[in-house]
Amino acid sequence: MSSHSAIVSFAPLRSSLVNLPPSVTRLLGNSYVPAQNVIVEITATSRDGSSSKGYAGWTGFSSTKHDFKSSSNFVEIDPLFAKSLNIYEGTKASLNFHVSPPAANTIFLEPATPSDWDTVELHAQFLEMNMLAQIRAVSFNQPLTIYLSSSTTASLVLSKIEPPLKNGLNFAKIAPNAEVIVAPKVKKPVASANGTPSKKKSLAGSLRKTADTSSNCVLLRGVTLPHSYFDDDIGFVSENSQDNSKLAIYVDSEAVYSVVKTSQHAMVSVVKPPMLKQPAPGPTPDGEVPENEQHRAAMKIAVDVVSSDAIPVGYVGLSPRLGVALGVPNSISTIVKIEQASKSLSRYTRKLFVIPFTDAAKSDRNQIRIGGCPEDRVSNNELRELLEYLGVLSSPITNNLRLPNVPNTVLNFGGMIEFEQPDSWILPPYTNITIELKNEVVFDVDIEVHDEPAENLNLCGVTDSLRRISKAVRRGSGVLLTGSSGSGKSAMLGRIRHGLNEDLIYNFRVSCSDFAEERVPVVKDAIQKWFAEASWYSPSVVIFEDIDKLMPSEVEHMDSTRTRQLAEVFIQAAKATTDFRSTSLLATASSKEAVHSLLVTSHIFDEGLHLKAPDKSIRKQIIAESLRRHGLSDLARIDVLEVADNTEGFFPGDIMTLSERARHEALIRTLDCDGNVDIMLQQDDFDHALKDFVPASLRGVNLQKSTVAWKDIGGLKETKQVLLETLEWPTKYAPIFANCPLRLRSGLLLYGYPGCGKTFLASAVAHECGLNFISIKGPEILNKYIGASEKSVRDLFERAQAAKPCVLFFDEFDSIAPKRGHDSTGVTDRVVNQMLTQMDGAEGLDGVYVLAATSRPDLIDSALLRPGRIDKTLLCDMPSYEDRLDIIQAMSSKMELAEDIELEEIAHKTEGFSGADLQALMYNAHLAAIHEIVDERHSTSETSTVSDNGKSRNLEYFQLLLEFDKNNVDGTNEGTLDTVASYNLDSLLNKSSSSQSPGAADSSSRQAVTKNVAVKPHHMAKSLASTRPSISVKERERLSAIYHEFISSRSGDMPSGTASTDVGGRATLM
Repeated sequence: MSSHSAIVSFAPLRSSLVNLPPSVTRLLGNSYVPAQNVIVEITATSRDGSSSKGYAGWTGFSSTKHDFKSSSNFVEIDPLFAKSLNIYEGTKASLNFHVSPPAANTIFLEPATPSDWDTVELHAQFLEMNMLAQIRAVSFNQPLTIYLSSSTTASLVLSKIEPPLKNGLNFAKIAPNAEVIVAPKVKKPVASANGTPSKKKSLAGSLRKTADTSSNCVLLRGVTLPHSYFDDDIGFVSENSQDNSKLAIYVDSEAVYSVVKTSQHAMVSVVKPPMLKQPAPGPTPDGEVPENEQHRAAMKIAVDVVSSDAIPVGYVGLSPRLGVALGVPNSISTIVKIEQASKSLSRYTRKLFVIPFTDAAKSDRNQIRIGGCPEDRVSNNELRELLEYLGVLSSPITNNLRLPNVPNTVLNFGGMIEFEQPDSWILPPYTNITIELKNEVVFDVDIEVHDEPAENLNLCGVTDSLRRISKAVRRGSGVLLTGSSGSGKSAMLGRIRHGLNEDLIYNFRVSCSDFAEERVPVVKDAIQKWFAEASWYSPSVVIFEDIDKLMPSEVEHMDSTRTRQLAEVFIQAAKATTDFRSTSLLATASSKEAVHSLLVTSHIFDEGLHLKAPDKSIRKQIIAESLRRHGLSDLARIDVLEVADNTEGFFPGDIMTLSERARHEALIRTLDCDGNVDIMLQQDDFDHALKDFVPASLRGVNLQKSTVAWKDIGGLKETKQVLLETLEWPTKYAPIFANCPLRLRSGLLLYGYPGCGKTFLASAVAHECGLNFISIKGPEILNKYIGASEKSVRDLFERAQAAKPCVLFFDEFDSIAPKRGHDSTGVTDRVVNQMLTQMDGAEGLDGVYVLAATSRPDLIDSALLRPGRIDKTLLCDMPSYEDRLDIIQAMSSKMELAEDIELEEIAHKTEGFSGADLQALMYNAHLAAIHEIVDERHSTSETSTVSDNGKSRNLEYFQLLLEFDKNNVDGTNEGTLDTVASYNLDSLLNKSSSSQSPGAADSSSRQAVTKNVAVKPHHMAKSLASTRPSISVKERERLSAIYHEFISSRSGDMPSGTASTDVGGRATLM
């Protein structure tokens, strides 16, 4: 583009960007040039005639200042930025535009002054997140002004650009993903009174001066050994090896040659980001330094340098003792600073002091008391042997070197070594140095907490999921892992972290539940620190465990301000880190719906994975693996397949708990037999363990229990067969149905005449099919408040999903889901809409079967009866002669019938009876037989009553009866009450009347009690005379017409929802 002239005008832009004249802005806009690609070259002539040049970016806006008299163009620039370029307001400037400038991928900067370095270090995170918003162009001849706060600025100077500039250019554009490296600039030593550096030297001062003035250092990623990545290559044997217990680094000689050169020693320290640094120690208000601050462990340690060409480029291996001394045990990719070692002070040191640490909570310890009588002290020889065991005496020793904890010794909580001369380090041998023990100190251990990843367990059935998650986090994608409690999320995280550590990828875990009750400012600061740590150690993976505990989904009628604030802060920090750094997020939650919606919709989690309950084959593997972990590999006496069948719906955590319970049962059984016998699991141990065991997913879920079996239901053979195929077979033969390409039915509607066994069939399903059973009535769902009924439906299906495989039974379905448009309140209409959403194929009802029962299927909304929701309708018809005979035979199996009763005759006489009517018929006949026996016993008791001194024994009888009734809180029926009371009376009479024939009355009474009640023909005749069909002929014909129309003449038209306009028509809310 051609050059343009403009007058410089100052404006508070607070950046190194400029606002261009409107004419230039229109020209750039018409050329469709992005503002981020424009670099403005400004050449200005000052009042004294000197020329100044600088490079700036474009804000994308036009200048707001205009001079209508002269029609001059103005370029607006920040005053501080203009001052750094030696440009003054009002001067005339020439503007040249570069729309395709070279891009800088790596930029090396240096602070202009040590004060600028202090400012940049203090605001490092702000600079990282906002640098591109302030600076767009860099040049070797131009200082960079950074606005770090409302009153703080810093000046930086460009020292190097990668890739190097070509064609004589001296400026470049900062690439969006550029890496910016700021070198430190420390203050020079304080000068003496005459202006020259002080000649007075001390040992400590010499070391400090050497360290401070030396800017020659190497930054590498440290890996604490042992590590599988390169242990074999460098000859590292184990942590307990004598050669590996020394303080040493393992590094490629070429990587540190510029620092170490030919020396065999170096100074090593850990570089932490500013936000993670511990606050500097300070004196107390009374001017004293706390005891634990007087003994702070050394942060820079002298070590041996072991050269190894097998170390990967950019990495350095840290010996185990060095990792403890630096406060980074078991770490991966820690930033380690390697500097040239200063001169050793071996000849000045004659005595070493070992200072043990103690826990503040155990200050009242009763162990070794340091500082007491001489006989309580540990001898110098014992201290020397302990230090030799730790390998300290075979390596360089730095003043205030931290020692690891050694159980059952004076270093039970660790300790440190202190010199007579501060700030020094010495080399072996230490034959002429005495070692003494000092008093214990309470030490606040400043060690980075890197929780040990779980061991590399053999996880069954999740190989594909582990591979998918590992690939996602390695390419920088966020993953949300969901699953119920006990589904194996934590075990999978341990396996993933194990793989990340093997690949030298920094990772750390955050337990979000620990911050669930913290104040919002505390959590915000923690979030910033988490992502600052991830950015500092990138490439890295941050694992947020139970993120739904910290940022749950918003709940109606509750204040969700806190959750929304935390979600917004989390998203902002996550995007700022993952967009410019190689950082991935991995989070776990109970479900996707339990996490705040902002986290799901903000695309910080690119992939989602839900852990389902394992199938039968995987459960079998988990059972075998759990027993193997307990040392019980002999499964000869266990039918693992049967145990897998009995654990349908169990998660891995439930199976592990069940195996532990079975092991305890086996242990109890073994101890009862012989304490020396080895534990051998048997099938009975698992049977006892399964008794009363409730999986974690079913705890708190109200499940109905039923004892009704298929044999208790007579007739309805076709209906039972369809229920068997739909509900029992897919569960019993899961592997076969899993390979079936056809879609399985998940919804059934039982309709038919009242009393024909619809609810009875549903009860049998719960018992026979081995499925969990949840029964729902209309009043449990319907609620007059808007949104409450829909929530009840959602909660109901969530309960069913948690209890799967599960049957969800809706009784009187027509009252819950009637046709829409006929409810004046709109409650059932909303319920139907919600049920359509839950039962739709898009939602998926994996493992949940919907079973509904109604006598009026024509009243149900037709949308619910479409395939994919209610797949099959089954008619429970009035029983035929064969069905009635089958029902009577099923009922007679629970009572004793006389041999001369003709069941076929009863079936002929009960034409028009429903199944419930036949059940009432049999119960009435049985009740008549019981009454007959009770009446006979009463008459026998009255004739045997004998008066004694004018008092009847019947008074004693009624007195006993009242006492028994008082203690009976369960409400025993009258027949049983009379029987027990008579038995007690007879026993009492036998004990008090020794003159009577012994056992005569007792034997007759016991025969009456133990005699079985048999139903005889006259009892059945009496019941037939008093029992009538519950459904009249007229009602049966009306329902028959409704069912016939429902089956054959049903249309697919749905109600329009428009209110009726006819005279007398009903107006609704639809």
